[in-house]
Amino acid sequence: MVRVSIFATTSANCASYSYVDLIGSLTNLEHLAELPVAGETSAEWTSHDRASTYNSDTGQYVNWNANNDDSGNLGTQADGGTILAQMNGPGCLWRIWSGQVGTGHVKIFLDGSNTPAADLAFQDYFNQTQFPFNYPSLNYTICSGFDSYLPIPYNVSCKVVAYGNWGRYFHFNYSTFGPGVTVPAFTTNLTANEQTTLANVNDFLLHQLGTDPAGVRAGQVTITNS
Repeated sequence: MVRVSIFATTSANCASYSYVDLIGSLTNLEHLAELPVAGETSAEWTSHDRASTYNSDTGQYVNWNANNDDSGNLGTQADGGTILAQMNGPGCLWRIWSGQVGTGHVKIFLDGSNTPAADLAFQDYFNQTQFPFNYPSLNYTICSGFDSYLPIPYNVSCKVVAYGNWGRYFHFNYSTFGPGVTVPAFTTNLTANEQTTLANVNDFLLHQLGTDPAGVRAGQVTITNS
């Protein structure tokens, strides 16, 4: 689960986060020491079997051994697309994960638009072949898991729809910001400043992990033992 709190540029009730703010939060350790802004929550959609339920009246778990955990969450659209996730904004999709990806497309629709903000074969979200999903520290495969940490913000809504042989198993981690917060709707047409910020984050995660974020201190001595 990804939990990110961001400095508001105005008051907590009418904050405005730029895409640069959202990107920068991926490596800003100060955010780990901040409480969430009032009204902010984080959650995820996953492919677990919805036949497993909890009966609050009896206190019993029902069908807890159900194992059809590669199905969609919210049914099938008239065009044949399987809805994997759907959330209301303002918010940001922080992480996409899958255990098996295919050539079928996964489309991400934002803010009620009928034109997807991202429309790629599911495998292309992770294989570093398609801009801006091509930063190796944010989009990669490891231990047979496919991961993308490119932030995808939205103001009103986000819907993720899969088509054809898209794959199996998924996670979509997201935050919902408090009322009055505004963010830019994600677009693949990134500005030069946004691309530079992504490149800096990518460089930090690839080459600077383990370094002291406070920098070199006066009188600092390094001792190395084998």
